[in-house]
Amino acid sequence: MKKLVILSGAGISQESGISTFRDANGLWENHDIMEVASIQG
Repeated sequence: MKKLVILSGAGISQESGISTFRDANGLWENHDIMEVASIQG
């Protein structure tokens, strides 16, 4: 049986052209952190 291992981490999508969450102009730039990181969010 062959095994496959995939290593991933923060920022791996950036090289593919996908926006990251925390960089400038990242995905979180369009959201208020208190709205999404709360019990109501």
